Amino acid sequence: MKFWEPVYNFLKNTKLAIVLVLYLAVSSGLSTLVPQGKEIAFYYQEFSPAMAWLITSTQFNKFFSSVPFVLPVIMFFLNLLTCSIVRFVKRVRSKARKRFGPDIIHFGILMLMVAVLWAPGGKEKETVFLSEGDTKDLGNGYELVLNRFEFLKYDDGRPKDWYSYVDVKKDGDVVITHRIEVNKPLKVGKLKLFQSSYNQEMVANVSNDAGEKFDIRPGDYYTARDAIIVFKGVIIDNENGGSNGCSPPAAAGFAVFEELVGMGQEEGHSVAAVHRVAVYDVLDGFKIEKVCIISETGLQIVKDPTTTPVMIAMILIGLGISLTFIQKLGDKNL
Repeated sequence: MKFWEPVYNFLKNTKLAIVLVLYLAVSSGLSTLVPQGKEIAFYYQEFSPAMAWLITSTQFNKFFSSVPFVLPVIMFFLNLLTCSIVRFVKRVRSKARKRFGPDIIHFGILMLMVAVLWAPGGKEKETVFLSEGDTKDLGNGYELVLNRFEFLKYDDGRPKDWYSYVDVKKDGDVVITHRIEVNKPLKVGKLKLFQSSYNQEMVANVSNDAGEKFDIRPGDYYTARDAIIVFKGVIIDNENGGSNGCSPPAAAGFAVFEELVGMGQEEGHSVAAVHRVAVYDVLDGFKIEKVCIISETGLQIVKDPTTTPVMIAMILIGLGISLTFIQKLGDKNL
């Protein structure tokens, strides 16, 4: 007996295929009952300690990229590959009427499995935040332009929906106009753009003694009077003409700064004062020109290299089914 024969006999076993298919079907079904990809603390909050330990220790919290899923899929792939090659070789050598429909189906399924195994590691994801008028280079000559963003809320203030109205330009010309919604992504070449989140950014535009203007954001700071002056954010006074967006009226907006003292690293800093500086007022030589609360849409850009293999696999499976059906029809007409 050759050393590879036990492995060969194991891999071509039909019972092995049945066991693997049943396992994958049941385990995949059960995994849909468990939220995927959350932090471990989430499972201990949502489930009992014993159940949370079971979910995380068996990797059911990230099932489709875990060993309990990937290993059986690889085994099923090798089983199906072995059986497909054996069947194809026998069919070629046989003098009987050639029927390659099932073989084409098998090879299509094999390609689909390769795409499934490749998908978790092959996807590239990027989240970008854009305000109205912002652009994002998508590569290959494509540019995304955000024209308008809507954030809808229920009467009690809870988020209801987000709409991003965008143009996609190709070499400067608009080729796509689309409204991106939750569960309604935009496809651009090999990219998919998903509506994922919402953000509000606080910005103050200031000028110095030289007349130069620039934007500052929370966390920016400078030193003055032996203290650190940190920009904390803005306040828009809606009752005096302010609104979300930019507020140039003096009575409608303030920039908020904290004055920190205590320069030693060991004792840290303490807040000595909080300054609310109105639009057009000056603090330490910096004049507040305007304050803004800018609404931003959060878009997730996903590049999935498995799209082409999946399409080829589905074409092969469809071709194999069609060929098998046509041949069976021909048998009936004989």
